[in-house]
Amino acid sequence: MHLKLLADRKGLFHDEAGTVLMPPDLSMPQAAAPSPLPASVRDLIHARLTRLSHHALTLCVAAAVLGDGCTFDQLCRVADINDNQGLSALDELLTRGLLQETGGRCFFAHDSIRAGAYAEAGEIRRRVLHRRALETLQAASASPTELAQHALAAGLPDAATRLSIAAGDAAMRLFAARDAIAQYEQARQLVRRSHESPQPLGRGERGRFAG
Repeated sequence: MHLKLLADRKGLFHDEAGTVLMPPDLSMPQAAAPSPLPASVRDLIHARLTRLSHHALTLCVAAAVLGDGCTFDQLCRVADINDNQGLSALDELLTRGLLQETGGRCFFAHDSIRAGAYAEAGEIRRRVLHRRALETLQAASASPTELAQHALAAGLPDAATRLSIAAGDAAMRLFAARDAIAQYEQARQLVRRSHESPQPLGRGERGRFAG
């Protein structure tokens, strides 16, 4: 299904010689992860984060996954805490200068704080939070580009492929061909990787290696 959709869209990117303008080595867009930090900065932020209460740290990590401009309701859903716990946690983060509130939305005081909080979560927790973010932002009708980033970071390649194709289609409607190519290429690479992944052995095949 995904391969057919991508094949249909290749016709949109031909030069005068009929060559498809979709370079196979195009770098995949980064997922919703902040850039790595130098060790000294990471240690400093780690020290600040370890002083937070459990709910404040959870909310901070949820904000790192969602990114700047998230709402309080979105934070609580991704952090999986109730409003009262969220308000207390938010007050703590605002007081300690880690988050700022502007126009009813939350922003990190500095990009390095977001990167540090994101790193603190660990891979498994990040995947769970990205999955919650995907569900939360789908309900809020977020853009397919944003949703695709969260699906990719959540380890959901099928959803990431489908959303990347949708993001490419949306970019084409805005005549943003470069963005569309990047999204279609991301989908193409995801499909290719799924075909390259080793398939689990069937029951009969496992039996041949038993004993």
